[in-house]
Amino acid sequence: MTKNRPTATDQNFLITFFKYSLILDLSIGYSTLSHPYNCQSFNYQKLLICCTTKNLYTNVKLQIKNKYMPRIETTTLINAPIEICFNLARSVDLHKISTSKTKEYVVNGRKKGLIEIDEMITWRAKHFGVWQNLTSKITTLKYPTYFSDEMVKGTFQSFKHEHLFEVKGSQTVMTDIFDFQSPFGFIGEIFNRIILTNYMKKFLEERNHVIKEFAESGKWKQVLAV
Repeated sequence: MTKNRPTATDQNFLITFFKYSLILDLSIGYSTLSHPYNCQSFNYQKLLICCTTKNLYTNVKLQIKNKYMPRIETTTLINAPIEICFNLARSVDLHKISTSKTKEYVVNGRKKGLIEIDEMITWRAKHFGVWQNLTSKITTLKYPTYFSDEMVKGTFQSFKHEHLFEVKGSQTVMTDIFDFQSPFGFIGEIFNRIILTNYMKKFLEERNHVIKEFAESGKWKQVLAV
């Protein structure tokens, strides 16, 4: 019985795949992709199996997407009630204050107050010197412990931002989990690792600093109805 072997097209794809892997290594010192025999890295055997199927590109792309989709997690300790922290995090007014560096403003949707479940907002902001529009939707809201927003339309290929709140003693623990994916395939992966992940982490940390500042002082009354 003759085993299926990779076609010439498959072999060319593999060569291109590992060239990009090497570029990733040289650019950022990341060795996972270009050292497939590492048991904790990309599964080489699965890659070869993919080469014997008609869905080669789709299968490899899916493995890369699932394994290398960036995730940012931040934790902020706030000396304030959980209800205030939760409402500040979903306040349209506070969001505009916390993102003043990127000059964000609403072009469609709720322009003030607290965003609610299933609501969508289109924001316009300046990132990397370019004005961009991004529409997101509140997909889950469980007051006052959790809500999530997801991109409907924008420059990302996709993103999901989860906001978690927990009381510990006299403090509120606010956790952000931000999963995102850039477009443009391998070029997007390189941009994620070199620039975008750090940029977005700093963006979230600055926003959370403002939430903490307002929550721990009387300034929260400026944006929340008493």
